[in-house]
Amino acid sequence: MHFWNKLGIRAQITVGFLPLILFMGLLSINVISGMSELSYIFSSYRKTVGESLGISEYSDQLHDIQMSAEAFRSNPTQALVERLKAGVGAFEANDPRFAGNQDLLTGMAEIREEVGAYSKAFDKIVSLQARRILLISKVTEFGPWTSAALNDILRSAWR
Repeated sequence: MHFWNKLGIRAQITVGFLPLILFMGLLSINVISGMSELSYIFSSYRKTVGESLGISEYSDQLHDIQMSAEAFRSNPTQALVERLKAGVGAFEANDPRFAGNQDLLTGMAEIREEVGAYSKAFDKIVSLQARRILLISKVTEFGPWTSAALNDILRSAWR
């Protein structure tokens, strides 16, 4: 204690504030480290949100493809075919948000194959629908004449 009394007031204040300054320095280093970790967490969150949005967009495209196919069955129009093809086309390009996630890229490759198979099956439905429409038009065109001809044959057979 004798040593403390020999120090001047400036030295005593400086020595008194020295632990506080060291504590503040350690606290500042800890805050900087925490901010770095927080920045990493937000970066990871941003990446995850981007992937989630990409998955959601692809899910919406799949839903649109399915709805177009179902609508085509009840009301076949070229607009529905084009809408389905646009949805299928959305799966052709790689989404840059998935670049760092190999599992997502592998899953998307499998989905692309399935969407391609679905598109081919839909093309077959479109061609069969066109053939159906052609046959219906033939029946509609020649049906009354055929009926009249068959009636004539039946009448002549009874004579």
